Amino acid sequence: MIGLFVVVGVLVVGFMLVRVLGQNGMGPAAMLAPRTLLDDRFELQEGQNRSLSFHLTEPREVQINLETEEKPVNVFLFNTEQWGQFNRNLGTPFGSHFDYSGSLSQTHTMKLEKSATIPEGDWHLTIERPREALFFHHSAVVAIKVAER
Repeated sequence: MIGLFVVVGVLVVGFMLVRVLGQNGMGPAAMLAPRTLLDDRFELQEGQNRSLSFHLTEPREVQINLETEEKPVNVFLFNTEQWGQFNRNLGTPFGSHFDYSGSLSQTHTMKLEKSATIPEGDWHLTIERPREALFFHHSAVVAIKVAER
């Protein structure tokens, strides 16, 4: 009989705990380990860029970790509209103007460790190796990992 009371008590406490955590935005999904959205390694020549995309179903904290070997890169996080603007302006003479999400972006960097909460939707992370030299072009090897918490 005492065993039955213990089992019922554990179930009631567990149910109440799940309800309280769920109301505070700390439900089962928030208790999971970070989920990797992107994990890649590649080489960029001067003047090249590579875009990697991911989708969030709800606002989430996203962490970007990037390291390069040898030379710096520019890192831009775009929503779909901003990414379209960036692509339309690629290759325009005298440079181009575009908007990006500054909280997870950085220019001229060899190491980036940033996190921020961003809204749900499609996101595009573009890594660009800027053109720096007239004659001797140098590449950069990029290791990128993006995770949601």
